[in-house]
Order: sequence, then structure tokens, then C-alpha cells
Amino acid sequence: METRATRSAVPSTAPVNSFYGARVAEFMSDDPNNVVGALTTRASLEYRGNQPEQVRSWREQVKLMRWAFSEVKGSGEWGLLLEYSLRRLGRRPDAVILAPGVIIVVEFKMGAEKHVAHHVEQVEDYALCIRDFHAYSRGFVVAPVVCAEHAPRVVAVRPSVIEAVASVILTNARDLPEALQMAASLGASNAPSVSWRDFDSGGYNPTPTIVDAARAVYAGHSVREIGRSDADGMALQRAAERLRHWILEARRDGQHIVCLVSGTPGAGKSLLGLNLVLADGAGRVAGEPAVMCKSSDLI
Repeated sequence: METRATRSAVPSTAPVNSFYGARVAEFMSDDPNNVVGALTTRASLEYRGNQPEQVRSWREQVKLMRWAFSEVKGSGEWGLLLEYSLRRLGRRPDAVILAPGVIIVVEFKMGAEKHVAHHVEQVEDYALCIRDFHAYSRGFVVAPVVCAEHAPRVVAVRPSVIEAVASVILTNARDLPEALQMAASLGASNAPSVSWRDFDSGGYNPTPTIVDAARAVYAGHSVREIGRSDADGMALQRAAERLRHWILEARRDGQHIVCLVSGTPGAGKSLLGLNLVLADGAGRVAGEPAVMCKSSDLI
């Protein structure tokens, strides 16, 4: 219920998975206060945090990006998404920039005076998630960038690209235009483009860990909402309903039954089992022990 109320409060023209989206030219012509206002509004609807500090950081980021784009020729036609949500993983890159053939993922560290390893790992992880799970990443190079505002200058070296993900580009605020230009150059001259609206609403289907899946179950989600599955969503739901029916029937008749579920890796078998073991409605008495194991555990 809370999720539905949140969605209805956001204008229908707003991005689906990002706090803000626009062509770079539109972003440049928009009032910076409107951009920060859109970010703040979405943030207030979706989570609680250190709001004043976050708003200050966004103001600085917006100011920096406006200057950087003004220095990069041809960037007006690029797409821009701010605070893009990597759904079900609870993470949001600061900015996703869509240039021809390249998806640039930027993480800003405002006030930072040096680059540190975990910032590099963070943005690299974002890039890998987008490459592996976003429908529109096919055919694109994903270029991760860390911008530590006050870090010393890093000598610009053209990043290597391995399996469609570039090595992390390190930059500071002053050299951000150069970093964006370098990242954009990784796309082929005839590379495809994707609009910010298509990317924002495009399929993003991550596979959570078992712990993530269990947390989702405890939060009240059903198998319909949690996890990625290669199986059709309705087919997975039908399987869950059929298994639940057999469980309740066996309990009623005092029988012991064995149900075998097969499917390809990633089809949703583990999440299906978690939902049946942990969620309400499977007939388990409160406090009753429940065990879940996969065939690999039995070999």
C-alpha cells in the first residue's frame, strides 16, 4: 500500500526508476533549483536520510555537471539520468549519461580530496550490474567514472575495455569534462543511441543473493515481486500457487509429500522455495521449523 501511494504522488511524466531524467540540452536549460527540487521530492517519497546534507551535495553536483557539459562539444544530445535506481539491489549511481554507444556511470564524491579503493569498486560494481542486467546495455560500452572533487589530477589514459566494461576513469572536478569526453570516445562512430526515457523504463532484472531474497520475503513481497527469473512471471506464479495447494492439502490429510521443482539456473527455484518456506499462506504454523535445501546440497 505504501508503494502504491508513493507512485501516485509522482507525476506521470517523471522518470520511472530515476529521480530526474532529461536530454543534456534540456538539463542545461532547466533551472538548477528545479533539478534539485525534483531530486529532493523523489528522495522524500522513497527514503529517509540526511536530507539537508544530501540536498547540498546535489546542488554542487548539478552545478558541476552543468559546467562540465558546457565544455564537452556535442553533449547536448546525450541523455542524463540522476539517481538511477538499480532495482531490488538498493543502490543508485549518482548519474548515468547516455552517449552514442556508451553508457557512462558517474559517482561523485563531493568534498573528497583523494581517490580510494572502495569508491572505485563501488562504481565498477554499478557498471557491471548495468552491463549484466539492463536490457539496453547490449551493444554498448559501459564506462565507470569516479569524480573526487578535490583529488589531485590523474594523468588521462585511455581506458581499456574488457567484455564491454571500461576500466574506471578517475577524475576530479576540474578535469571532469576531459573524463566525460574520453568516456564518450569509447563508442564507435556509428554506435547506436538510446533515449533517457527508454533506458529509464527499460528492463532491468538483477538476480539477488539468497540473503537479499529472504529480506524481500520478510518485507512482505511475494514470489511475484522478488528476484529475477528467466521463467515467465506468470508461470512462476502458477508454480507457486500449485505447490501451496499441495502443501495445504497434505497438511489437511495428514500426508507427507515430496515436490520436485526443476528449471534452468536463474529460473527462480530458490526464490520460489524461500517464499513457500518463509511467507505467510503456506500453512506453516508460527514457530514451526522449516528447512529448505537444493538438490546440490543433497549430492
